[in-house]
Amino acid sequence: MRTLSVKLCLLAVTALISFNALAIDANEDKRVEALLNSLARHHELIFVRNGDEYKVEAAVDHLKMKYDYAKDDLNTAEDFIKYCASRSSFSGKEYLVLHPDGRQETSSIFLTRLLQDIDAKTK
Repeated sequence: MRTLSVKLCLLAVTALISFNALAIDANEDKRVEALLNSLARHHELIFVRNGDEYKVEAAVDHLKMKYDYAKDDLNTAEDFIKYCASRSSFSGKEYLVLHPDGRQETSSIFLTRLLQDIDAKTK
């Protein structure tokens, strides 16, 4: 009986550690918020999601919604980009960013570069 209790206790502790390891910490949450705030200042950009074009404000709102839904399953801001901000969870299609000069790139590349710029400024 005692062995069973010890095993159950160890199982509970392991589950708690595993659960906490998946939740994004305060520093990473700040990085995601900084990323979204920086993105919101790029009014000139158009986001393409599932073939439809959106102003950056609508894209930020959508990404915030996805982040709020998924943040307990993320560890880093890079995870946010990879799992939430780079493709549609509905269709699997990559999100695109359209620049005023006609260039386009994936949101993953754009957001990663934006996050790197933010990180460089905060060091």
